[in-house]
Amino acid sequence: MFEHWYVIDPGAYSIKFLDVRGKKRMALRSSIAYQGKEVVAISKDAFQYIYEPNKRIRIKNVLNHNQMLNPMHPILTKGFTLLESNKNIFKPGVILLTPSEFEDAQKDIWQNEMHQAGVQKVVFRSVMEASKLQESGIVIHMGHSYSEIGFFFKGNLVFQKTLYFAGKQMDEEIQSIVLKKTQCLISEEDACSLKEKASRSLMGGNLEPVQCYGYNKYQQFVVLNMDPIELWPAMEHVIGQIALWTKDELNRIDSKKRLAIQQGGMYLSGGLAECYGVCSILAKELHMVCKVVNQPAWDVVERVKGWK
Repeated sequence: MFEHWYVIDPGAYSIKFLDVRGKKRMALRSSIAYQGKEVVAISKDAFQYIYEPNKRIRIKNVLNHNQMLNPMHPILTKGFTLLESNKNIFKPGVILLTPSEFEDAQKDIWQNEMHQAGVQKVVFRSVMEASKLQESGIVIHMGHSYSEIGFFFKGNLVFQKTLYFAGKQMDEEIQSIVLKKTQCLISEEDACSLKEKASRSLMGGNLEPVQCYGYNKYQQFVVLNMDPIELWPAMEHVIGQIALWTKDELNRIDSKKRLAIQQGGMYLSGGLAECYGVCSILAKELHMVCKVVNQPAWDVVERVKGWK
């Protein structure tokens, strides 16, 4: 049978959709607001309940490390609706991007969720398959809940590893920094926003305070101001850990291959690749030229579309 193909990159922060034929693309946040078992809001719309608390409504994340925590088909259905898949005469077929370490049990769960969203066929492809280099070098795909490391020698993948250490860990450390300084609790959403604002400020040399919302000990909703420099240790720590793990694994590679890999350079993709300090720290620790690919958040998605 014929299908109208889409590429989907499911992440703990957002789910990316690409219509291969129509070339449309979009991203939805990986969150759903429930009242009991009823879906009341999807994606960004769900976060209104952070700022307007309703005890009967719970915001649930659907993914963590690509492990499905809650039903995904409401988000999938909304994505296909926004991409107007109902106007196509063929049913959707999906190329689903996954980490290298992806269990068969999860594939079964995804197949079921896709079926409920009206998908005809699902093909699984790993992030590292999509990131293949033609020569030697390192690829690091850095997302929200995991980072994927791949070493290529003359176009062949000689090592790959999934690290469950990425943007989410930065956000958790930022939450701790804010709590220690202000005695206020902030949401994961606000921590992520602070990370992005601080990164832009540090890149631009603009060190004015960045703002977010939080709750003080009296359960009052307040505006908080944070110095970007105060948030930098959270970002630096996570980047440094990824660099050290990558360096340790590279040192285990045969010396001839290691030299060729180092000479080939390092390529960064994923949303976290654009964070302040990522490229410079990795380049310094691994003694390699480091490049951020064009449109890093969408790079692997765009690479895969040529497969159908």
